[in-house]
Amino acid sequence: MSLPSEVKNMIYNYALTSECEIPLVSRSKGYRHTIGLGDTDSFQSFRRRAYHAWDGAYIPRRDATIPIIRPSFAPTIIALNREIHAQAQPILYGANAFALEDPKALLAFCANIGPKNCAYLQEVSLKHWGNTVVRRAMCHPAFAMLASAVNLKCLNLDCCIYWGAGSGTARQFFRDGHNWLEAVGTKEGRRDAAVDLIQLGMQHIARPRVGVMSTDHTTDEEKLEKMTDAFQAELRRLLKA
Repeated sequence: MSLPSEVKNMIYNYALTSECEIPLVSRSKGYRHTIGLGDTDSFQSFRRRAYHAWDGAYIPRRDATIPIIRPSFAPTIIALNREIHAQAQPILYGANAFALEDPKALLAFCANIGPKNCAYLQEVSLKHWGNTVVRRAMCHPAFAMLASAVNLKCLNLDCCIYWGAGSGTARQFFRDGHNWLEAVGTKEGRRDAAVDLIQLGMQHIARPRVGVMSTDHTTDEEKLEKMTDAFQAELRRLLKA
């Protein structure tokens, strides 16, 4: 492409960046595990199918508050030629926030983009920990593959990992995610460096059963803050920080 670098970057930023999270779902193509772009409806449909008692509030059929990826988003341009592929990858993977439907999608995503592109990632969200034993078994290999993403600024766990206290959630996450935790710690020179990058979603808040009157008047924000403190403290203990 015989264009000035400034013009190229303008094109790449327009075609390869999204103002909202990019929802990714696991796919199978030619007997290969791969990843695909999920639209708002399909992503919400997954959350409804995967709904579990401890996953928080029911997901409505359509959530109008979720922004839709603009039509100009065209990641396929990186396949035009080798030059564009090399120049555009840091923008595609480094300037977007990716939302993975479950551990299977996270595993396929990391395996397909490779360690080099994983290192560009800045923000990743996991929308479900796995609604079956098989999918939950993919948590450890998925986070082992994510170990190359040592430059992440935010790992949003927008799903319920463990039904109980923050310390139990921390132990479950450490069991499956220690490879990534330790990789970030090694890169930053501080064992607990990754702890500050993790954000827990509201799905971790225990809610009263339907028809049961709750006497706890603590707000959800206060509950989440308390749980996050316990989560971080236990993770630091496990990391021996």
